[in-house]
Amino acid sequence: MPASLHYKPEMAYFPKRLRELMDRSGLNQVELERRSSVDQSTISKYLRGTVEPTLESLMALARALRCSLEDLTGLEALHEVEAKLPAVSDKAMKLAQFIEALDDSDPLKKYLLELIRAKSESHDTGASGGETIK
Repeated sequence: MPASLHYKPEMAYFPKRLRELMDRSGLNQVELERRSSVDQSTISKYLRGTVEPTLESLMALARALRCSLEDLTGLEALHEVEAKLPAVSDKAMKLAQFIEALDDSDPLKKYLLELIRAKSESHDTGASGGETIK
């Protein structure tokens, strides 16, 4: 196991959340450094989103800010969103299990994975395809 564990929070969210928690606690970067032992220049990089925090730093910051790791990293908000999403349908699970069971050299597996990837990318870009997987 590596000497320093890394957790990659959503970097678009983490700097904003860190700033919100600092403001809520009334702490500036120097005061947060004193309470957490995380270097002020590192905190500044976290706030700019240029460096990803180590798990050790996240734990120290959470203690200093008196919040949970989930709250600091945005996982708490993610869990709330996930709870609102519908469960994966039985059909989707069956399809995933079918694809997983196929041999990696099977051309059908390659085709299905490419089809799913293409649909996913078109969905991410807002494009609308006419096919529906049933």
